[in-house]
Amino acid sequence: MKKDGDEEQKVVFCTECGDKLDDFCFNESASDVESVKKHMEGCKREGRYKGDMCARMFIADDSNSERLPSVSPDDEEEV
Repeated sequence: MKKDGDEEQKVVFCTECGDKLDDFCFNESASDVESVKKHMEGCKREGRYKGDMCARMFIADDSNSERLPSVSPDDEEEV
């Protein structure tokens, strides 16, 4: 994502769901954006939400991918 002055902005995902996040993309509720929004709002009210973007919301809502910086194959780290 680019910001004023073309500085790259890092996105910090909230992963407070812990182990429940591991297979979330395979869960039926991952396609229910409204349910995920309600869950996220509950996390915010309870003070568990830490980050810029909810990881569950990123998985559930395809339009979120536009907010992330593009990564070229040259930028990828080797494991």
